[in-house]
Amino acid sequence: MDAPLMPKDKDALDITSSSSSSSLQRRRGRRLLFVLGLVAVCVVALSVGLIVMYTQLRNSRPIVLERPQNVILLISDGFGPASVTLGREYLGRSLTFDPYLIGGVRTYSYNSLVTDSAAGATAYACGVKTYNTAVGVDANQKPCGTILQAARDKGMKTGVVVTKSITDATPASFLAHAAARSDDAFIATQIATSGADILFGGGLQYFSNATRKDGIDLVGQMKQAGYTIASSPNDLSSLKTLPAAGFFSPNHFPYVIDRLANNTTPVPSLRSMVQKALTLLSEATVGKDKGFFLLIEGSLIDMAAHNNDAAAHVHE
Repeated sequence: MDAPLMPKDKDALDITSSSSSSSLQRRRGRRLLFVLGLVAVCVVALSVGLIVMYTQLRNSRPIVLERPQNVILLISDGFGPASVTLGREYLGRSLTFDPYLIGGVRTYSYNSLVTDSAAGATAYACGVKTYNTAVGVDANQKPCGTILQAARDKGMKTGVVVTKSITDATPASFLAHAAARSDDAFIATQIATSGADILFGGGLQYFSNATRKDGIDLVGQMKQAGYTIASSPNDLSSLKTLPAAGFFSPNHFPYVIDRLANNTTPVPSLRSMVQKALTLLSEATVGKDKGFFLLIEGSLIDMAAHNNDAAAHVHE
């Protein structure tokens, strides 16, 4: 009987085992080379990208973020969602501000769900909630600094353009401080010494010694302080320098629709007052590092709404 071939078989197993191990090592080597190659490609691509980006940045103009120099605040007193709808229906198209309309504000005052113009304007001017009828004071009747006063103290030129008396709630809340909006004579004394560079609107009766109960001549005082005083559309067009004030009616302006119907121009239009204000303020600040703050109010929108006068409302 032949002897068993165990030694020979063992050698064969060793050879097979060695061959399998070598094959595994070769596969691992190829994988390692692939990974190293992939990393190299990524490093080269990233380097090229960084070089291109650096070159573009070096050759491009630097990005400069500039702060606005001037501030123009537009307030449409009494202008709510119903007013927007009325305007669109009347014109048969969208309104100019529609692309910029992003929402609304909660207008409740300190003591009422329904605000009035005084509390609403004080919130805009001072950034605080106050009670209805308050002008430039907080809920404790403490005067609050307004954005117009802050602009003036910063060295900016300032102006107010309205179509009611300039002592009325909205302009007064930026120019004065009073516990009650009805105290026009007291508010006028503060406006006359407010230092505002432009004051256009109505309310002459609160500045003239002929109609003030105390006989104080605020118009005369303002002239002595350097103001040029306008009282008609022609006077407005001839204004050349600051400071300038225009008292174009004893109290509030007449409605636009009434002026159109009567074909009269007893007072300047809001547009013409704004154009003059922008011209004077721009000329006074051109080339300077301080700009201007201008408050513009469509004042009679609110009055027409209170009177349920849709025709007057839409024209305002």
